[in-house]
Formats: sequence, structure tokens, C-alpha cells
Amino acid sequence: MRTMRCLGCFIALLAGLAMPAMAQASDQDAFARLRDLPEIPAVPQVASPDGRFVLRAVEAADRARGRRLDLVLETTATGGRVSVTPIHRSVAIGWRPDGERYFVNADLGPAAADCEVHDAISAQPALSLADAVDFARLFEREKALDHLYFSCVRWTRQDELEVVIHGHASRPNARPFRTRHLLWNLETGNFRPVK
Repeated sequence: MRTMRCLGCFIALLAGLAMPAMAQASDQDAFARLRDLPEIPAVPQVASPDGRFVLRAVEAADRARGRRLDLVLETTATGGRVSVTPIHRSVAIGWRPDGERYFVNADLGPAAADCEVHDAISAQPALSLADAVDFARLFEREKALDHLYFSCVRWTRQDELEVVIHGHASRPNARPFRTRHLLWNLETGNFRPVK
């Protein structure tokens, strides 16, 4: 009995010592979670957690570029498809645990990336992280940023996402990337720091 109590105290002590290190590592953890998201076209399809929907890359004809890939949402029961977005380079997908909403991190090229949140059930327009951010307030000291990257990391609650926003300027001697690691409430549109 005494051994179990001592073991419990030791574990609690280790957990207490690890907490500051965990807080410092949150930005690295966010980028690690971003790397772990399934990417299309590397992964051919990503099913919703409840199995009702599948996001997949589908080849489409494009008069200007020849052929291209589009991301489509397919309903598994009917096979019906809805176009979500063109795939410029790759997209990373994050389903909400109930399978009703999902986010798409789109790599748009060397100077931009955006995250859109889609509703699988209704035909509501997508929410764009880049459009939702009050950029002037968040990056008030970095007015010259011309390479901007907006990414959703994971669902933290039913209508809240952990997001990462960063950017840099392409001019010589520009300041390095400035990262903002935030929580985005989709209902209110508000952002708050990750603690």
C-alpha cells in the first residue's frame, strides 16, 4: 500500500515538472499535428469518422491547364458527389469527430496557404480562415508580410479549431516567420491564444 502511494506521488511529481515543458512545446506540437493530417493526393481518399462521407481527389478536365485534380465530397449511401475545391498542390483534411464538418488546408503555392471549413450536411458556403482573421490587428508590427500561411490543426470542440497563422516578407533582411497559434471559434468568429 505504501509502495503504491509513493508511486502515485512520484507520477504526480513528474507530471508537475512536465507541464512547463508541455506549454513551451505547443507550437512544435501544432506543426507536428499538421504533418500528421492525411494529405490528398498522397492518400487517395479520407473517410469521415462515421463513414457517411468520403473526400477524394478526382481528375477533372481544365481547358486552361489540361487536366487537374479536384477535391470532391462523396456521400457513401448514394454515391452523389459535390465539388469542394481544386487541388493546386495538395490538401490536408481534418474531420470533426461527428463527421458533419471538416477543414481543408490547401497548399496554394510557394507564397500562400489557406484553410477552409466546410459543412458536409448542408450547402453552406465554406468559411475561410484567411478571410476571418483581422490581419491588421494580429500582425500589427508586420505590415510588410507578403507570404501568408493559414492552417487549421485540429478540432478542439464542436465548433472550435486550433489554428496556426504565420508569414514572412520576401524582401532582403526581412524578419523571420512570425507565428500565431490560436483557437478559432466558428460560431462567434473570435480568436483567442492557445494556453
